Amino acid sequence: MSPLTYTDAVGGALERLRGVGFEHGPRFVNHAPMAAEALAYMGYADDVPRWVDRNLRTHTYHEVPDARWAIDPADPDDWRSALGDFSRVADWTALFERELALAPWPEVLARWW
Repeated sequence: MSPLTYTDAVGGALERLRGVGFEHGPRFVNHAPMAAEALAYMGYADDVPRWVDRNLRTHTYHEVPDARWAIDPADPDDWRSALGDFSRVADWTALFERELALAPWPEVLARWW
């Protein structure tokens, strides 16, 4: 089998980690996507799938919350009121999924930076 590329390793990890929640345990944030990317970047792309397997076996993640209210990117009052409100994390996720479906990521990043 040929070695995994950085792109394949990170893409596979993100796909497998997509359904896990943003947190695990009491007050622990999910850093698994960032850790998988760091492994691939440091030249350990072939180890990423095993690392993800182990992470999923050894951590219990909270459920991914459902989006509750759409955030309107054109209305600063709307999106500013959602800043810092963790109960709106799924609303932010939905917003950026919509934004990224409409424009390349560098444009979305520049708009929100």
